[in-house]
Amino acid sequence: MYYGIATRKDLELFTGEVCAFFDDELIINDELNQKYIDSYDMLMETMCAETLLGNMPDTDDKQGMGLPQIDRIKYDDIIENSQEHQAKIWNKWHIDINLVTFESLRYDWKSSIIFMRIGYKRIIEVIPSTREERSVYWKKWWNTYAGDGKPKDYMERSERFLGVEK
Repeated sequence: MYYGIATRKDLELFTGEVCAFFDDELIINDELNQKYIDSYDMLMETMCAETLLGNMPDTDDKQGMGLPQIDRIKYDDIIENSQEHQAKIWNKWHIDINLVTFESLRYDWKSSIIFMRIGYKRIIEVIPSTREERSVYWKKWWNTYAGDGKPKDYMERSERFLGVEK
């Protein structure tokens, strides 16, 4: 695995921790925890689609950085528009999002997961509940028209690495 990840279990646990942190009020108001589940699945599936769950390294800095392949435009948007999370993130993980550089996302897998959740949180459209719908959502909002990925890639890679059925 690349990006400084110790184990897949660490990746899964921290992704769950990030989703619980950002979606806490949603979890309390949703007795089935569906919003937490959808955000967790979205993050895990995105990492599958973008870097084969950390098994494909960054090759350059012209596209995206880190596990979720955060591009420069998205990184700048997150830094500029997410200051309301800065103190809470510092208190929870001792990470100052203002000091996280674009290049450091390549090796700082925890920050890249935090940035990914903030990035998805900035999207006004709710994360869908089915993997197929999430594949379209990912293409529309994360990979965008500029990316080479297709919803079928998202579906295939998430099935391959997470063992989820279509």
